[in-house]
Amino acid sequence: MPRRAKELSAIEVKRLASGVHPVGGVPGLYLQVTEGGGRSWLLRTPIGGKRREIGLGSYPEVSLKEARLSASENKAKIRQGINPIEERKQLRKFLLDQEKQSILFRDAFEQYVPIKQSELAEGSYRKNWRNSVDEYAMAVLGAKSTSEIATDHIVEVLLPIWSEKRATADKLRRKLRSTLDFCAAKGYREGDNPAEWTGKLSKLLPKTADGSDEQHFPAVQLQDVQRCWQAIQSRSGVSKLALSFQFLTATRTGAVRFMTWDEVDFDNMVWTVQPLRQSSKVTRKMGPRRVPLTEAMKDILDRSPRHAGSKYVFVAPRGGALSDASIAEVLKKTHDADLRNGNRGFFDAQTGEVAVPHGFRSSMKDWASERTSYEWNLSEAALWHYLGSKVEQAYARSDVIEKRRKMMADWNNFVRGVEV
Repeated sequence: MPRRAKELSAIEVKRLASGVHPVGGVPGLYLQVTEGGGRSWLLRTPIGGKRREIGLGSYPEVSLKEARLSASENKAKIRQGINPIEERKQLRKFLLDQEKQSILFRDAFEQYVPIKQSELAEGSYRKNWRNSVDEYAMAVLGAKSTSEIATDHIVEVLLPIWSEKRATADKLRRKLRSTLDFCAAKGYREGDNPAEWTGKLSKLLPKTADGSDEQHFPAVQLQDVQRCWQAIQSRSGVSKLALSFQFLTATRTGAVRFMTWDEVDFDNMVWTVQPLRQSSKVTRKMGPRRVPLTEAMKDILDRSPRHAGSKYVFVAPRGGALSDASIAEVLKKTHDADLRNGNRGFFDAQTGEVAVPHGFRSSMKDWASERTSYEWNLSEAALWHYLGSKVEQAYARSDVIEKRRKMMADWNNFVRGVEV
């Protein structure tokens, strides 16, 4: 039988020098005294056939009487098949999780903003990215813990601006979705993302006029594409050249507005947009995006005047980049002139709204789907969309640029009414 330790009194415990001392009363209970004078309780006892040490707190915060009571309770748990060490780990994890999930949305958002802004190109968009969240969402969500935010709260934020400011509302929803995804990754919340459109949100907010779930940009109908092109060519100015280039490339307005000469490789007939370039919406994850240049596109670039001291391909009168409004105004004036000439103008077939430059992308997609036999992935690559699942994206590194070059040449011929 093991020798029982002497049961020390409180005074005797207080006088113990450095070392590890049995204090008696409960087998395996020790007071550990360091050279520096630090004192803590240890319970040495077998658990599952292995000798383990369980810390019971520091002395004198935990008294001798309390240490003996705690040691007895831990031994009782072991006899019941409970591992006090694992139990404590689970409790600590639970408390940490509770603390994490109590973080307020406004505090989590402040953590996320610099991370998101680092993905964006320098400029006003990076600086102002957070503004719509501050303006429309913070009053509803700011003081709520991230773990309690539900679909009803997202609806409360979006509904007041959903009809009148649809583009702003949709961008805001995406910002909330990415913020809450960040919160989930940090362990601040669990479960589905309430700002995900494909969840409950799509059933609680009105759809667009065409009944789709995503924002729809009014597009020129295929039957009007060539007439629209010819009408645009009758106009003049750099904005008209930029609009024409956007028409032929089926790229976003921002990508064209901030296009620079050093992005153009005339030898290989390629325009390359690097990740995070201003207003390109090209992320690091996407990698560089290339556009195969056709002879028709090159002709527009050749006609675009170069300005000393300006890096932009399509330059505003003061030497900076063109505004979004200046390019859109060309198409609007083209539409108005077409109506004055007794024609039907350029309306979207589904919404009845006047076509906008971004809608050229839909026109190109419709052409590829309805008038050609090109593979689906070619037109998707031309629009800089992600292709397939995440696994497929990881392995499909090619941007099929040479196949796209032939497709874009055919699209350019269709737009200009050129018979091949």
